Amino acid sequence: MLGLINLPVVVGCFPTGQAGCGNSSGGGVTGAHTVLGDFTSVAAGQSGVATVFCPAGQVATGGGFDTFVPGGGSPDGFLVVASEPVTVVGSQTPTAWEVNAVNNSPSTVQFRASATCVDAAR
Repeated sequence: MLGLINLPVVVGCFPTGQAGCGNSSGGGVTGAHTVLGDFTSVAAGQSGVATVFCPAGQVATGGGFDTFVPGGGSPDGFLVVASEPVTVVGSQTPTAWEVNAVNNSPSTVQFRASATCVDAAR
């Protein structure tokens, strides 16, 4: 294969044992899905925490949140101060996602955490 200026183009593959370029062994994510937690209500001027756990045997690879204002309206002034993985004491593997927020809006806001969970490596 030649590059745009007639120089050879080097195409690399993953080392043996890693998926890619015909290697069939190794890696790969299985069981990926999103888990939604329960809504948590936070009154005006208050703070709150929402946590969602992955099913047994799965790890959290990411997460986030969504909001809802009862009766309609906008969650202006609702501030998420942390959105992060949670690990069990003594482990470095995250199995949950936690969101911490402060409600500086004039209305009660509901929010919930979400986690992207995948099967744990075996």
